[in-house]
Amino acid sequence: PVLPPERRRTVCVFGASALGKPIRDAAHRPELYAPLAAASPDAVITPVMAARVLAAEGGFDVLFINQADVLTGAAAQLRPFADVLPCPVVYGSLARGAWRSL
Repeated sequence: PVLPPERRRTVCVFGASALGKPIRDAAHRPELYAPLAAASPDAVITPVMAARVLAAEGGFDVLFINQADVLTGAAAQLRPFADVLPCPVVYGSLARGAWRSL
């Protein structure tokens, strides 16, 4: 996307429901995502893979992982995002209006 130079904060929103699904089924543009992930379009998206793709793309200074309510033990499963990315990582559910920092 085009980002205005005068912006003060850019929040990337990642859907946790993509985790555990093949790139082909979960990524908006699998033909672009797969090479960034160094994986085939049939590979299953893991937290580490997703975090590395987001890091490669960059352009944001906060990550919000939405749909975390679909995960059991969300904090532990999502920890790789905080380990890989050099920015604050927040997870939760926009639909429920709840979130926490990693």
